[in-house]
Amino acid sequence: MFKKDPILIAPYIGYQSATQLYLRGRVIEDEGIEDKVDDRFIQIILNNFRRFETDEIANAQLQITYLGKTYQVTTDEEGFYKLDLELPYEAPATPILLHHCKVELLEAPGYPEQKVSAIGPVMTLMPDASFGIISDIDDTVLQTHMTSFLKLKMLRQTFTSNAHGRTAMEGMVKFYQQLAVGADGKRQNPFFYLSDSPWNLYDTITSFMEREGLPCGPLFLRDFGFNRGEKRKQFKEHKRLKINRILNAFPDLPFVLLGDTASHDADYYLEAMQNFPDRIKAIYIRQTKLNKNARRIRELFAAAKNTDVVMVEKSAEMLEDAKSKGLIA
Repeated sequence: MFKKDPILIAPYIGYQSATQLYLRGRVIEDEGIEDKVDDRFIQIILNNFRRFETDEIANAQLQITYLGKTYQVTTDEEGFYKLDLELPYEAPATPILLHHCKVELLEAPGYPEQKVSAIGPVMTLMPDASFGIISDIDDTVLQTHMTSFLKLKMLRQTFTSNAHGRTAMEGMVKFYQQLAVGADGKRQNPFFYLSDSPWNLYDTITSFMEREGLPCGPLFLRDFGFNRGEKRKQFKEHKRLKINRILNAFPDLPFVLLGDTASHDADYYLEAMQNFPDRIKAIYIRQTKLNKNARRIRELFAAAKNTDVVMVEKSAEMLEDAKSKGLIA
């Protein structure tokens, strides 16, 4: 019998709003993946293969401790766990943007007893926040080449580069840092990131964001596992569902929405503006390529006749408009 690898608990960044506590993560066998600046080409490919060839641990029993309270959750068939609760808000004693929860393994069927735990970040809404930011990741802040022919450049980057080989879109890091602190430079505006990438790339994306100095915030990626029934709907409407979830979770907070023309970000954001009137301070869509979808979006924006909806080609245009709207200094 093959010896099983140690168990790894991988908590994702969660959030606490006025009414909700949302924590998510995954339990898998630890393959010892570690990206290094000087990794050789073959090591990068091997690490990326391991990310997608995961050994998930289903039906693992976990205990989560957050702000002195404990909760128990069970992993699904793909090894994911989720704590999604409607809770009355209890302001943390320490007013900081990121708190932490502890996730402990109680039992994992088929595995010998292991004492495994992990610490996961939890973003809390700060009272000085003037707005929130929902941003797409792919080709909005991280260059992924989604519009390349048959997505060949995107696939090559996914499997032949690590976090140290990823490139930020021009000017976006500085812009996001300015949005995080607001017009007076003293705010702690929360960020939420959306991507159609699979959860398998979570560590790569978060490592890239940390290296570039992008504001920390919850990521919402996609599960590429068994997509049937309700899960199939959640897979196809991933971004729309997550945008609605975020806006509903923070009902008193206005938002700035950022995306690009490589996908349907503009459609989802315009729909959010209709469904949540007076909640959307600005929509910024970067044109990644002058293709059919970009032309369609330009027509959509022209029909909207809304000065809060802006399509640009360079980040400098976003900065200029954001300054005119009083979003940044």
